Amino acid sequence: MPVAAKDAPAAATTPAPPVSVTAPAPPQTRNDDGVLTTTVTLPGSGAAAAASIDPVSRRLTVGDQAVEVEVVEYYWTDDGAGASEPWPGGVTETHLTLAAVDLDPRTPGQQLHIAQPSGDDEDPTTRHQLVALVDGKLKVVWSWVGYGYGETPVTFPGDGTIRHIENAWEACHRLYDLVKPKATDEETWNRTRAPIGELVWKFDAAAGTVTPAPLRKTKLRTDDCNLSG
Repeated sequence: MPVAAKDAPAAATTPAPPVSVTAPAPPQTRNDDGVLTTTVTLPGSGAAAAASIDPVSRRLTVGDQAVEVEVVEYYWTDDGAGASEPWPGGVTETHLTLAAVDLDPRTPGQQLHIAQPSGDDEDPTTRHQLVALVDGKLKVVWSWVGYGYGETPVTFPGDGTIRHIENAWEACHRLYDLVKPKATDEETWNRTRAPIGELVWKFDAAAGTVTPAPLRKTKLRTDDCNLSG
């Protein structure tokens, strides 16, 4: 159901509830070829190792292990005359991030979080990937792309979960999809204040899996949805 950018639902005006914040991630470095490097604590041994991602080969490497990951090569921009060209520097050099995260401090070892704009359209959402060492091999255990417009950040509160509080686009479209058969009055939709939920995924370090949990309710609502057809 396409919705024009100018009809974007208003953001919630109610302050967001407190969200647990993870400890600052080790700093990442970037060389002249755009290769990102950070430090990650390995499961089992607890040793520190260098982790790097090459945006050209799309490979994430930790020690002698490597895995292919998704990387958007370019972020395009309109030059005002209807033509598109690569954004200076490209998304591979300026927008890709790599960070070590500790999903569950009770389980030794860290995981690697990759974030990047999801595409080349205006105000793209964020593509997230989580890489973990499973049975001695690197594995992409979770990949998620936010919906709507703009950044769609996630948090790692340290309880074994990944969390994301819906933006207004996500909340309004989820509500619309639920009650669409009953939605016949556009003016009514334009006045609708959708409840904003929190998406939660649970990480199982032993199995090396990430599974979605039921949507959590928050006390937030959008100002209005302004959805039409």
